[in-house]
Amino acid sequence: MFKIKIPLLLFICTSIFNQITAQTENTVKFYNIIKDDSVSMFFNDRYRFTEFECSQYVRYTRVDSLGDFYQGYVDSAVGTNTIFGRGFYYEGLKNGVFEWYYNNGNLRCTGSYQNDLPIGKWIFFYNDGKPERTLLFTSVDTFLIDFYDKKGELVVANGNGIFNGFVNANDNLQDEITAYGSIVNGKPHGKWSSQYYNQIYTNEVFENGKFIEGGFPNSSIPSNKKYDKYSLLNNFMLFTYINKLEIFALSNCYKNASSRGINNSFDTKQYNLDNFKSFANDAIKRTIESDGRNGNSREYLVGENRLIISFSVNDKGIPEKFARLSGWGDQFFYPVTQALTAHAKFPPNITKKYFHLVLTLDGGNTLGYRFFFSDNQDTFR
Repeated sequence: MFKIKIPLLLFICTSIFNQITAQTENTVKFYNIIKDDSVSMFFNDRYRFTEFECSQYVRYTRVDSLGDFYQGYVDSAVGTNTIFGRGFYYEGLKNGVFEWYYNNGNLRCTGSYQNDLPIGKWIFFYNDGKPERTLLFTSVDTFLIDFYDKKGELVVANGNGIFNGFVNANDNLQDEITAYGSIVNGKPHGKWSSQYYNQIYTNEVFENGKFIEGGFPNSSIPSNKKYDKYSLLNNFMLFTYINKLEIFALSNCYKNASSRGINNSFDTKQYNLDNFKSFANDAIKRTIESDGRNGNSREYLVGENRLIISFSVNDKGIPEKFARLSGWGDQFFYPVTQALTAHAKFPPNITKKYFHLVLTLDGGNTLGYRFFFSDNQDTFR
């Protein structure tokens, strides 16, 4: 966990990739000291700490001399004071009952931690307050006990049935990958498939909970098509913002966000890319941070690393039919295409357009990046 210290609340970077993130941000005043070790800390809807005027939520908590959260915290919505979440830390570790609420006040999930690990029953709910899934965590394993579909039908009961819902298969695609398959005694069994929006994500095979193999059928890299080390789909613990805030990522106010990343000659007003620019920057940074935390820094070679994605634009101006044309950059493909689909607007009926992401790593382990669009796959900037 990153540390913050009272009274200075220093933001400490502990790896090359965390330093990269810090270098991209200006100084962000994201807290107020209430008294002694009690603070209020402001964060946005992407769970990054930011200035008060750009925040959606505030955390009231205490910070010990080591820079860790300790004792209870309460998160609430700015302006309405509606409870967003609450929990308890002991010596920097999550312990006891934690809760997360929807913005409408309904409970989103609740469960317990013991020494930073989930334990016992965790229950997740739909936005309307109806139950979605129940998980059981033991000291050595996790079981899916019950699952209700969106119609309210109990399709997995007492650890047996057919699952068709979100799984936490990718840190950068939070609650966006849906998986389908059989559950036997609380564990996946047989052939499983998954989708990211309308695209096939990955397929896996299980034998009574034991992972056999998996593969990305749409990957253009042969080495990525098959894998057998560990399962991506056997993670029914949905994303929670609780761990996200422990990273202590910072974000400037979007109204002051740098235009870095979009070529100055590109007509952002014509193409309505202001929202895409902010979300793409955030998605790229989150992917870099995730690679750093997971020991994947060797994915980045000294010099230029290039990702090229082709796409078309439908009659509503929405990008679609994405294809990765470069050998490098598989980890950025889904976050970038998600941002394009949800936040970019182009003139309608474009047959072919290209997105370019260029990450440059110098010999001193300083990483920078830029991205731009073109009408030609071989464009270099």
